[in-house]
Amino acid sequence: MKRRNRMRGGAGKERAIMLAASVFVLGALTLTGVYVKENNAEKSDDGYSVDLSSLEKDNTVQENAQAIEDNQDSLSVQNPAAEYELDLEAVLEEGEIENTDLAKKEEEKQNEKEEEKTSEANETSKAKDAENPGQNEDKEKSTTQSEDSASVSTTTWKALEFTEEKGLVWPTVGEILINYSMDKTVYFPTLAQYKYNPALIISAAEGKTIVAAADAQIVEIFNDGEIGSAVRMDLGNGYELVYGQLKDIQVSKGAYVSAGDVIGTVAAPSKYYSVEGSNLYVKLTKDGTPINPLSLLPQ
Repeated sequence: MKRRNRMRGGAGKERAIMLAASVFVLGALTLTGVYVKENNAEKSDDGYSVDLSSLEKDNTVQENAQAIEDNQDSLSVQNPAAEYELDLEAVLEEGEIENTDLAKKEEEKQNEKEEEKTSEANETSKAKDAENPGQNEDKEKSTTQSEDSASVSTTTWKALEFTEEKGLVWPTVGEILINYSMDKTVYFPTLAQYKYNPALIISAAEGKTIVAAADAQIVEIFNDGEIGSAVRMDLGNGYELVYGQLKDIQVSKGAYVSAGDVIGTVAAPSKYYSVEGSNLYVKLTKDGTPINPLSLLPQ
């Protein structure tokens, strides 16, 4: 019995030792495996290990950089400055369109107001004409006459054909103060000297009416230190007539006048004719050369 118990006790010890040894071996193996694995990882790395997370970050950065470059290329192609200018032009055009619309509306309002005023004036005129039928007939006659006169004027003044045979009419009636003289000198009282005279100096009271001496076109209205306010007329065929010492001139540049039409009135004499007194200065030229007006005036 004792021997059996000893054998059983020895077998139990052996099992315990084997179990402990197995646990120890297992632990050692486990530690050895871990150690070997770490060493292998370090050896396999050798500074060339790949960090997947950093690779992902690098890829993201590269993708972002590529996207930025693509956007920059797109912006450079689209020319944002040009788009900005176009936008400004569009805004300005819209503003102009709006301003134009406002101006049109204002113009339409003004036109409507003017039409209303015209309509009211016409109605008032019609009412007056209904009260005074005779006066209305006179107006119509006057309008017809003025239209006829205008048509005659248009046809008459196509060309001016002055000749010495036609002659001149007296622009005013008065004493000749200083005669025309281009072959010898004549005396000028105000200047107290003798000199040539290319014109007729005809005595005329201040304010006296002066008329055209021939059919003519008014080519110039001017002021001269010697003869004061003056009018130059084209008679045609190179003949020109100048009146001086005028005021209240009744014609305008470019207008046509007939012989006997009012040109203006006599002004106070200029300082060059203070002794002679108020007068009309009359100068006739042919192609710029003075001619004696007296030779073409009725005697």
